[in-house]
Amino acid sequence: MRIAMCTETYIPYVNGVVTHIKLLKRALEAMGHEVLIVTVSNEKDMVVKDGVLHCPSFRVERVYGYRGTNPFSRERLAALQAFNPDVIHVHNEYTLGFFGVRAARKLQVPLVYSIHMDFNAYLAKIPGALSLFKRPLLAYLNYYLKRADVILSMSHKAQTYIDMTGSKKKMELLPNSVEVKRFASDPEEAQKRLAMRRTLGLSDSTRAFVYVGRLSLEKNIEHLIDSFLYLDLPSEKARLFFVGDGPHTKALKAKVAAADASDRITFLGSVENEKIADTLFAMDYYLTASLSEMHSMSMLEAMAAGLFCLVLEEPVNAWQVKDDVTGWIWKNEDELKRQVAILLADDEKTREERRRRAKAWSLAHDEQHQVETLLAVYERAVNGYVASVATVETDLPSL
Repeated sequence: MRIAMCTETYIPYVNGVVTHIKLLKRALEAMGHEVLIVTVSNEKDMVVKDGVLHCPSFRVERVYGYRGTNPFSRERLAALQAFNPDVIHVHNEYTLGFFGVRAARKLQVPLVYSIHMDFNAYLAKIPGALSLFKRPLLAYLNYYLKRADVILSMSHKAQTYIDMTGSKKKMELLPNSVEVKRFASDPEEAQKRLAMRRTLGLSDSTRAFVYVGRLSLEKNIEHLIDSFLYLDLPSEKARLFFVGDGPHTKALKAKVAAADASDRITFLGSVENEKIADTLFAMDYYLTASLSEMHSMSMLEAMAAGLFCLVLEEPVNAWQVKDDVTGWIWKNEDELKRQVAILLADDEKTREERRRRAKAWSLAHDEQHQVETLLAVYERAVNGYVASVATVETDLPSL
């Protein structure tokens, strides 16, 4: 099968969507399928390299440096036509998403549309944006919904947005996956854990909590810091580490310094994706207060590394945590304090059992399982599209 994926969110950006698409591309190609990623670049001319169509673009966002491109490019459409896709998969609602919708109609192939974003969480960053842009957003979203043959998302949140548009369509859940082998079968895990903990100044008795992700407003980092400080634990008992960077980093560091908590909360900055496993091996638990996730890739990687996860409650996404297997959900600071007290009282045997259960759960949720599910979706979309075309042709009046 030949699959074209349209997205502005791809390498060199680093986030969950990029990781998701990278895993899909690699797994699909390993199974013998052809994948063409249509994305933006800094190139002046359109370039195809290693299964990626790099399109000339312009900067549309200052903080993260996101880019857009001309959605009406005939040259790009010709390149896509030469690839001759069986299906087009749109991953973003931006310029290349719009292009993907038009291309699917022009090339007469089915369109699969993935909703990756919690729109409310991102609009909430801008004062007044939620009320100002809600109606235009829903109208624009409906443009994709009407034209998609299949709608996918890694969270049930997406159905809420679909319902708000008045559309009767239903999304299909395609949970994110994790590259389990990077975390689950490392024979040097114990040595790497010890070496990293020494580097971080962690004693054997200190429990290390970690959050991995972009340090920005929508990730609810301030609440996470406040909640950890509420535990009122000395640094020799527990420490919290942040892995990642973002527009809110400076303010967050200032908050920690003002609370005189630099010995308990440490910012490690960005860590290369290839080295994230070594960092997670050194940790004991994953802690998050983010309510903007659809299905956190960072949390999935933490589970694969054997970390028990403590996740702030979000009812629509409660399914992300398997209770007492991969973690617990906390509703407020008092409940978090109770949960942490239990974990800190665990003996070595209990801690190892928690790690073992999290890793075992991850084995059944690797990228191979996800890509097989996606392939079935693609095949159903193609077969359904062919059948619908045949029906239309049959219903045409004879001349």
